[in-house]
Amino acid sequence: MNTVKKIYYLSRSYPNYFDTGGGALMRQAQVETLRRNGFEVIVVLPNYGKNTLELKTDNTLLIPFKHFERFTYWKHRKGIIDCFLDKWVKNSIIYLKNKINKNDLVFATTGGEFGTLKLGSLLKNVTGCKFIINYHDPIAYTSMNGVISNNSINLNKDKKEGQYLKNADFIITSSDVIQFSLLQKHSFLSKDKIRTNYFGYLKSFQAQQNRHNNKKITIVYGGSFASLQQPDLLIKVAKNIKEVEVVYIGNHKNYEPLKKYKKYCTLLPAMPYEKYLKYIQKNADIGFVSLTDDYYGACVPSKLFEYINVGLPIIGALPKGDANNIINNKQYGLSCHFSDEETLRKNIIKLIDKNKRNHYRQKIKADREKWNIENRMKEIISIIKSL
Repeated sequence: MNTVKKIYYLSRSYPNYFDTGGGALMRQAQVETLRRNGFEVIVVLPNYGKNTLELKTDNTLLIPFKHFERFTYWKHRKGIIDCFLDKWVKNSIIYLKNKINKNDLVFATTGGEFGTLKLGSLLKNVTGCKFIINYHDPIAYTSMNGVISNNSINLNKDKKEGQYLKNADFIITSSDVIQFSLLQKHSFLSKDKIRTNYFGYLKSFQAQQNRHNNKKITIVYGGSFASLQQPDLLIKVAKNIKEVEVVYIGNHKNYEPLKKYKKYCTLLPAMPYEKYLKYIQKNADIGFVSLTDDYYGACVPSKLFEYINVGLPIIGALPKGDANNIINNKQYGLSCHFSDEETLRKNIIKLIDKNKRNHYRQKIKADREKWNIENRMKEIISIIKSL
């Protein structure tokens, strides 16, 4: 079978280009791994707010995307357009249709937007190229196991999703929940053309050794401060547990629910990625991860992999889904449904026991290398080579 030599990697964001968050870092790690394995990868991004086409020295192609942002998002919410990226999709087709040929591969990664899938599908139609979809998160306004992400909008774009999926040569999902839901929704999908592949952690970091004896155990939360995560759940249930200290790291200043708990916890500013990993490796006994919407049982938060990377036992407050299962079934810690505050409190108390923490730490350390993105990408590379 012929190896695909050139890959057009479609994304809405990438480090140094409009976004430095966890999703963008994951995409960068994918691209760098593909390049190390001999592929020529062109990263295709929107050139937000500009009418210029730019090809950067790092093989990043920025395609014009100047639009009236508020009006565009309004049309998207109303279902008038498929995606806020529709104008970018039109601009990209004009430029790429004469650049891509049937021997190339389009790799469309999505963090919830339709645009990259739509562009990849259209490019396959006009060029005959191979087309892979990589679902990092469910598509906005599509259903996931019968639930729509924003019921107040009352949109369901499953039919539109199906139009783009039909064109895919392979679909990679970041969770079993997404894979199961896609198979349930779209009868034309076959199990041999869809696979779950967890992202894993970005850069191997020295796993934590047993920490020195402290009077208190330290539980750390580092990540987004928003209603979807509700990180205040942790301090809400732990504030009266005298053996526990809670530390929050990130942009928490504008997160109102946390303000009433300020005297019960330590609040630290956001840190660069490696500094953050070093901090939790040295100072944390437990890592906390949360998502507070059942729809997002389809998602596996990147911070889960960060905790695995440094060998940190995990406390979860999560919907039913892959993240919850990874923690509990693999014995990396204890996780419960986000609505069950009593069990969350009991789980924290259980992990005060040093022997329990050491048990979970050893389980994580035994599996840790399996979660390195280099190892997670081996299957994706094999899929690409098979097309």
